[in-house]
Amino acid sequence: MNVMKFFLAMLAGFGLIRVYNFIAQRELEEEENDIYDDEHEYPLFV
Repeated sequence: MNVMKFFLAMLAGFGLIRVYNFIAQRELEEEENDIYDDEHEYPLFV
């Protein structure tokens, strides 16, 4: 029974890590898009 609980806890931990990585990746992509839009909206050199 303890082994089964251990494996369930391990799977839950991996699931939380995957969710965190997914959210972090989406936030990074949004920041990259914002930087890209700002560069084209306000060019550094005219």
